[in-house]
Amino acid sequence: MRRYHRLMLTVGGLVNLGLFAYHAMLWRMLDWKMTLAPLDEQNRIIVQMLNIGVMVMLLLMAHLSLFHKKALVETRLGKTVLIWFMLFYLVRAADELIFYKFKIVPSGLIILACVIVAVIYFIPAIYRRGLSEISGRSYSSASM
Repeated sequence: MRRYHRLMLTVGGLVNLGLFAYHAMLWRMLDWKMTLAPLDEQNRIIVQMLNIGVMVMLLLMAHLSLFHKKALVETRLGKTVLIWFMLFYLVRAADELIFYKFKIVPSGLIILACVIVAVIYFIPAIYRRGLSEISGRSYSSASM
C-alpha cells in the first residue's frame, strides 16, 4: 500500500467523523423538536431513525478508513467496501442535485465535497496490486 493511499483513507475517515458529529448536532441545529412537529408521528420517527442510521454508517466508514487501511486496499472485500463508500458519496451528491437543485447556497460546495470524497475512496480501490488479486492474474504476466 502506498503512502498516499494511507493519507487518502485517513482524510476520508476524518471527513466521516466530522459528518458524524454534524449529524449528531442536527437535532439542535435544525430545532427538530419544533420543525418536525407539523409532521405526523410516523414521519417524525422516520426522519430521526434515518439520521441515526446515517450516523452509524458514517462511524463505520470512519472506523474502517482509520483503522483497517491495509485490509481496505489489499483485499477483495476491502476494495468492494471502498467502492460502496464511493457510491455512498456519489449518491449523496446526486441527492443534492435532485432535491435542492442549487436552491440553497452551499449546494455546489456540498456536491464538490462529495465528489472529492468519492474520488478519495475510488483511487485506493483501483490500486493495481489489489486489482490483480481480484482478477486472479498478475498484471506483470498478463498479455496486452
